Amino acid sequence: MSGLLRNTLIVLAGLIGAAPTARGFPSPTYQDLTVLGTCTGCGGGGGNVFGPGFSSTGHIATWGNTSGTNLLDGGALGTSATTDIGTSGATIPLNNGNNSLSGNNIFSGASTFQGTINLSSLSASTVLCTDASRNVVSGGCVPASGNVIGPGSSAVGHIATFNNTGGTLLADGGALGTAATVNTGTSGATIPLLNTANTWSLAQTFTLAPIFTAAPTLSSIISAGCLGTDGSGVIQVGTCGGGGGGGNVTGPGTSVVGHVATYGNTSGTSITDGGALGTAATANTGTSGATLGLNNANKTDSGNNTYSGTNSFGNTVTLSALTASSSLCTDASKNVVTSNCPGPSGFHTPSITGTAFGTGATLAGTDARFFTITVGTGLVATTSAITFSPAATTAITCQVEDVTTTSADIFITHQVGAGTTSSVTIGNFSNLGTPEPWLAGDKLNITCQFR
Repeated sequence: MSGLLRNTLIVLAGLIGAAPTARGFPSPTYQDLTVLGTCTGCGGGGGNVFGPGFSSTGHIATWGNTSGTNLLDGGALGTSATTDIGTSGATIPLNNGNNSLSGNNIFSGASTFQGTINLSSLSASTVLCTDASRNVVSGGCVPASGNVIGPGSSAVGHIATFNNTGGTLLADGGALGTAATVNTGTSGATIPLLNTANTWSLAQTFTLAPIFTAAPTLSSIISAGCLGTDGSGVIQVGTCGGGGGGGNVTGPGTSVVGHVATYGNTSGTSITDGGALGTAATANTGTSGATLGLNNANKTDSGNNTYSGTNSFGNTVTLSALTASSSLCTDASKNVVTSNCPGPSGFHTPSITGTAFGTGATLAGTDARFFTITVGTGLVATTSAITFSPAATTAITCQVEDVTTTSADIFITHQVGAGTTSSVTIGNFSNLGTPEPWLAGDKLNITCQFR
């Protein structure tokens, strides 16, 4: 019998006693299978394998029993069966590799990452949180109530401080000071409170003067007495009035009430009665009235003051009792005056009398070296006299100029004649040399020399 025939006989023999099906073929029952012969074309011996009888193209074969003799149609492979493994792109990652996930991946279960996770699309060194769509983001994080975001990095032993008013962000608050681990107390190695009675067992140094609102108790000082400081500035007890101890002061023994105390030596340890203060000590400083004037202030003296020494005035001196715009001199009583000044040597005062230069004529200036006469009204005379005091030794020479009017009639003004040692005569002349009177209001500038 051929191999094909033997295979057919084996299958048919297996169908003996089977119940017919709807198509007239019986369903196989392997318990009725009778081996009619050896299937020499099926692999031979105990290694023969029975196929499933039917399968789909492309499906895989899977074992149907534990003895490895029956195969089944295992169905089609998934798409991952034909995809390579890798760390990025369209590959399948391994759990122990450094993988870059470029797509949006959803982890529905709690995932444990034992290595570093690198989120390349987020900002570096920022706090992470989830947005309304549950995406991990690195900006605008507002934690839910009760959740707190840490600083990201901190030093061991530093404290955490809040970094916002919502109590959701923490910052590294730095290390605590050494006082943070010390208890408060009133003595010993404790921190004192300002509103309690504290005992200081070691020497304390005050760089500024301390202020005691109540009497302090100095427990290290064992006797009553006057207090002073030694050479190191430590408070010690001395003998009252005896000068004992550095800083203690010896009094005068007797003194007058109201007198001032003055030091009796250069070391500042002896006091003497310095006597009563003068009346100036109780007077206020000021600029007028019953006050003391300061050298750098403007002072008005309303009394008659006699200055026996030489006084220098660095500013203008105003003599309110004298006439303004006048020359000064001293009278027979040595008072400063502005009238009847005889003038010192080389100083001559000009004057005019009557209506010599017209009615209402005025003279401005007290020094003959330069003065001005303003002509009055009704002047008819063509010459007028000026007198001087004191008189010159030999002669007087004056230069005159009418600075108001220049015309054919008022052409030139000059001294007329030699004059005397105490007066000169001046006149006006026309361009033809004839004498002419000045006009009212003309100003005559005059300078004189004395010999």
